[in-house]
Amino acid sequence: MENTTPSPLEAVHTVIKNQNIFSKVGIVREQNVWGKVPDVTTLNAHASDTVLQALEQVKTNESPKVTSLVLTAQQGQGKTHLVNRVRYQLGQKGNTTFVYANVLNYTDLNLINYQFQQTVADSLARVGSQDVMQWQEIATAMVNEVVSTSKTAKILSKKFDHAYKASLAKGKNLIELLSQKIGQKKPHIDPYIIRGILWTLSERASSYAIKWLAGNELEPSHAQTLGLPYNPEKSNQDREAEALGNIRKILNLVGYYSSIVICFDELETDPDKVNKSGLTSPQVISLLIKSLYDTLSQAKVGKGVVILTVMLPDTWRNLNEGFLGGTPDRLSTYTQGKQIELQFVNPNAIVELVKLWLDILYTNKNLVPPHPLIPLMNNNSEITRNEKNQQFVKPCAGVQIILKWKKIFSQKIL
Repeated sequence: MENTTPSPLEAVHTVIKNQNIFSKVGIVREQNVWGKVPDVTTLNAHASDTVLQALEQVKTNESPKVTSLVLTAQQGQGKTHLVNRVRYQLGQKGNTTFVYANVLNYTDLNLINYQFQQTVADSLARVGSQDVMQWQEIATAMVNEVVSTSKTAKILSKKFDHAYKASLAKGKNLIELLSQKIGQKKPHIDPYIIRGILWTLSERASSYAIKWLAGNELEPSHAQTLGLPYNPEKSNQDREAEALGNIRKILNLVGYYSSIVICFDELETDPDKVNKSGLTSPQVISLLIKSLYDTLSQAKVGKGVVILTVMLPDTWRNLNEGFLGGTPDRLSTYTQGKQIELQFVNPNAIVELVKLWLDILYTNKNLVPPHPLIPLMNNNSEITRNEKNQQFVKPCAGVQIILKWKKIFSQKIL
């Protein structure tokens, strides 16, 4: 039975004093996108709901099967936090592959396609809704399409190496057999892409397969074992020239089995950083998105693709004012060229967010506070004393709570 007896106030104050859970609130980094950040889902629900609606449209409609949206907000207003929410909600629904591209990681704007291929490979190596890598979810769907008895991704990935060895003992090659059967159903798909994705089911070979799918070269012995091509003389420029085609092959195959959401975040890098054509990072990414939008499969049997781009309002404005050729139009087709604007946090949402983080702290410490907003208020009064600053805080003050909380913890919440 859940304990509802309030804990001693001294114990609550001790925990608050010793552990500042708010030190990183509002700082959502790339690694946090793949986890679960405490979230008040009513905050900017219009934005996350629109992404899900766009996905549902491309899933169910015969055409178009690719759409795009732009989300704008000021620095620190919750852009990446909202991306985390979208990714988490997609994971709850299942059957959606999520690709997250943090543009800050793209160190060479002249190799943007090659770097994005690596992003695709790295993203699909993340755990998906079935508690295995997204690569393995796709590989399992491919296998289940050509075998008589379907298996879950967890079971298939656990037993794959044993089944492969057993096939070799019988003079057969499981990868060859599966690749041929899948190739017969998908004759237009590169057989090496099929083979590479199948190898992600192998515990011993998955890391090599993902490395190859990312556009990187394998050691000759590893490539030979996996039956994948290699070219030790290939330069980065060669990889860049091949990358966009490889990306299309991978995403078009994935799209037969799963919907895809691609998110580009942190477009605002060094403004002086340009590629050899003089294009800035937002312009280079916009051209990549245009290429994806124009060339990804529109096949009716596909599960649909949504491309979400997150940027500052000034970045969006500059793209529209100074970039010709219809490129900005490709970034926001679902909303007919309009951006989705995030709203600033309102006082009620601030209180809910504070409650949420405090609840996590108290639950982890097996405490029951006299009031969920302790130490911002005590058990019997509307106000609580900030002993450090000799000031008082009214919980109903909304934004003022955050200002007082900053003084209490010498950190900012949002």
